[in-house]
Amino acid sequence: MLYYIAGIMLLLGILVFIHEFGHFYVAKLCGMKVKTFSIGMGPKLFKFTRGETEYALSLIPFGGYVNIMGQDPQEDVPENEKHRSFSKMPLLKRFAVVIAGPTANFILTFLVFWLLFTKGFPSPSATIHFIQPNSPAAQAGIIAGDKILSIQSEQAQQEIRELSDLQRFLRTSKESLFKLKIEREGKTQELSLQGQMGKMSDSLSGIDRESVTLPGAEFQSHPPIFAVQKKSPLSKKYSKNFFIVEALKVGEQKTEIDSIYQLENAWKQNKDQKQNLSLIVHFLDAQNEKEAEAETLEIGVPSSDTLSSYGFVPAHLMITQILEGSAADKLGLKKGDILKELNQQPLWTFSQFRNRLQEVSSSHQSLNLKWVRDGELKEGSFTPQYVENENPITQVKEKKFQLGAMFVGFSEASFEKVKAKNLMDGIRLSATKTWNMSASILESFVFLATGKVSVKAMGGPVMIGKIAGDSLRLGFDSFMKMLAFISLNLCILNLMPLPVLDGGHIVLFAIEGIIRRPIPSKIIEGWATVGAFMLIGLALFVTFNDLSKLNFLSHILKLFGK
Repeated sequence: MLYYIAGIMLLLGILVFIHEFGHFYVAKLCGMKVKTFSIGMGPKLFKFTRGETEYALSLIPFGGYVNIMGQDPQEDVPENEKHRSFSKMPLLKRFAVVIAGPTANFILTFLVFWLLFTKGFPSPSATIHFIQPNSPAAQAGIIAGDKILSIQSEQAQQEIRELSDLQRFLRTSKESLFKLKIEREGKTQELSLQGQMGKMSDSLSGIDRESVTLPGAEFQSHPPIFAVQKKSPLSKKYSKNFFIVEALKVGEQKTEIDSIYQLENAWKQNKDQKQNLSLIVHFLDAQNEKEAEAETLEIGVPSSDTLSSYGFVPAHLMITQILEGSAADKLGLKKGDILKELNQQPLWTFSQFRNRLQEVSSSHQSLNLKWVRDGELKEGSFTPQYVENENPITQVKEKKFQLGAMFVGFSEASFEKVKAKNLMDGIRLSATKTWNMSASILESFVFLATGKVSVKAMGGPVMIGKIAGDSLRLGFDSFMKMLAFISLNLCILNLMPLPVLDGGHIVLFAIEGIIRRPIPSKIIEGWATVGAFMLIGLALFVTFNDLSKLNFLSHILKLFGK
């Protein structure tokens, strides 16, 4: 709880101060009289006066304000101070004061990213972690572990420092034949690959979008989770179902293992050295949770390049649960079965199986499935179910074909530190990150307006507090990244052309500039009143959303039920 309280207070304190300081500083610069600078809203807990301005810390932390003389059309401004009144200032100066708040948040985002890139910023990596055999990527000569350094089409070229650079290039590309510059084992080489239209999950928002893809290449890291194959040498020593590899040991030297391709590469390298190998593993229970104690599997000198010869079977398509009455249940699939083929095509990863199932199921015909049980290949036909579920990211209900089985492990994002080479490189990286994230946030607003993302996905102060606490618990980099993200959201949200928000004031300034005379005070007051009600309604709605996501209301109802 302490992390959440400290996280939300620190996050909001910084964001509100920076935003309001932007208004305050430019108002002073333009010669306006600032009466109050407050962090927080409502009753003042602490205040002091310096010069002509009262500085205050107020009770409600969700916001702040700068009270500039003459900002309220009904305020009675002394005659000798009217020249310093907000309402009497030229239009451009008033616009400068209003735009300064969002601009301060934008600058904060840029500076935070610059700081993170200067020290080394963990970002989703453009390293390929899996290549589907016989795919276009495999035929082009790409292998797991290749890191994409740049991509070039006939009309454009892009240096790739992180995965979002590659994704944005592919999503906006009008061509599909690419030259890839890759890094492999410290050396660079160029390869050509024909792209294909498909869907790609955006590394910034997590939303699937139409895009050119690199067919057969997967950027998610596949954790080294293996099943214990029945009737293998390993099964004679261990009766447990499956395990995750933590590290590979050669003598006293230990190498941490994060993905299947890392384990395969380390295995092959050490096989040639004719040294004894051992694996540090954690066996997993039925809920895919690690058992308390790590165990050591003694391998000896490996005699084969393949892990399967020792009884290791990649378990990403191993079934952990069958839903009663589902297509999988009717087919006779059981817990522990490992899927191998769908309609005569090999299955390698869960994401490939999920996408392949949607493709072949659209014909509404019976499909052929092959799986392994106790080392024996089995086969059967099934008709997938067409089920409506809520997308956990967009909160929109979608209909998709399902088998009705749950699996061991899914792929996860692969991260590596992106570090600026020098000052100018840091500025460029920060500018690119800020620009790309701004575009992603704006696209999210468009998705909200068009229904591609449900309004239920919107978060408010409660969810911000949870995220702030979680990120603070994870450390400095996570908290600063979240600070930059929320600051940029605050910048863009404040520029929306809605009453009370800074964007609403800019709309009034635009109208005043067009009609070339001040807008009547009654219209300004009405505009502000509408905005206040809209803002209160939005705050209540997103707070209800937050409480629903955290199951807060169900807990309260249970208490009353008792």
